[in-house]
Amino acid sequence: MQEWVPSLKGEPKANRGLAHPQCSYLLSPITVNWEDNEQRHQFEQCSNPPLVAAHWPRLMYLNEVGHPNKPSGGLFQGELLVQSAEVILKSPLSVLLSINIRPGAVRRGRKGVAAKYQLTHITPRFLAYVAVVTRFAVSAKETFSDNSGSFNYIDFYNQVCEYLEAPWFQAQAQVLIAWWN
Repeated sequence: MQEWVPSLKGEPKANRGLAHPQCSYLLSPITVNWEDNEQRHQFEQCSNPPLVAAHWPRLMYLNEVGHPNKPSGGLFQGELLVQSAEVILKSPLSVLLSINIRPGAVRRGRKGVAAKYQLTHITPRFLAYVAVVTRFAVSAKETFSDNSGSFNYIDFYNQVCEYLEAPWFQAQAQVLIAWWN
């Protein structure tokens, strides 16, 4: 599980987004070279590139690294994305790595939506939903709305769905969905 420095625990949501170094990094598109202080400054202080639905955040990529020349590599395999899906499907406790439960003990707590709604497999539209929820979670916005400043969550959801359901991406999408399932 990711450790947030500075900690986000008990902090107002306004301390996330571009105000928090890790959240800012996760929200940045893969075209921003985070090691380049000028590019980081341009992103965080000047909205260049802007936070818009067309600039997918690096939190969607395996190890938060994507390659602008091959943007599908590692896409939809980000650790935070996977943990978000587990929380939604299984339960909030499912992603905690340091729970000391004795063998055979009965776990109590809320069930995830998978058990509640008998979800048996991951779909492209579920992945789009997880991407939306995860992106919102690291943002500084207190309440969810379809259009959060310059970022339009409906456009983001639809773009992810269109990408995953595109005929030219079917072979890769099947491999990706199999990886998730």
